[in-house]
Amino acid sequence: MSLKDVIRKFAYGPKTDASSYVAYLRSLGMVIGENTTIYVPTKCQIDTTRPWMIEIGRNVSITEGVTILTYGYDGSVFKGKYGDVLGSAGRHRWTRRPTSTTAGAATRPRLVVGVPPREIFAEFFWLFEPRGKDVFSDPSSEATQRLCGSFDQSQALFECTEPRFASCEEFLSELEKRCRH
Repeated sequence: MSLKDVIRKFAYGPKTDASSYVAYLRSLGMVIGENTTIYVPTKCQIDTTRPWMIEIGRNVSITEGVTILTYGYDGSVFKGKYGDVLGSAGRHRWTRRPTSTTAGAATRPRLVVGVPPREIFAEFFWLFEPRGKDVFSDPSSEATQRLCGSFDQSQALFECTEPRFASCEEFLSELEKRCRH
């Protein structure tokens, strides 16, 4: 490796070149088909906050200036207008079954061993969070409720609805059952 390559690797990390960046994104859990090229990784933005939501097919060319997001702004529009907290459409699978793998380690794309952190379900807390004035069992639930400056409207709607599940654990059990089918 030349000195120029070493400096480039130090400066850009996984975005040093197309193959390094694709390998890095795959290591996060993104499904990326063979012969996919990201021509200028340093000038592309691929959201890594929810890697399980990104699937890129085979023989795809991604050029300079492309941005790929794992969320839409539509949820913020609805929350700002009506106050509802609506979840985004993730396809992340978690299993709580004991295995020989370290908890949290990816065992195959979109399957993670261990109990998922509550904050990844922040948009779904209306399904399981107990009702009560300004009482949240997790800070991420309150933070989601405060998005878009519509806390009072969201809180009023939240308080007049009933949770579908008795707890986050019951919600996770239902997700796990549905993922098996």
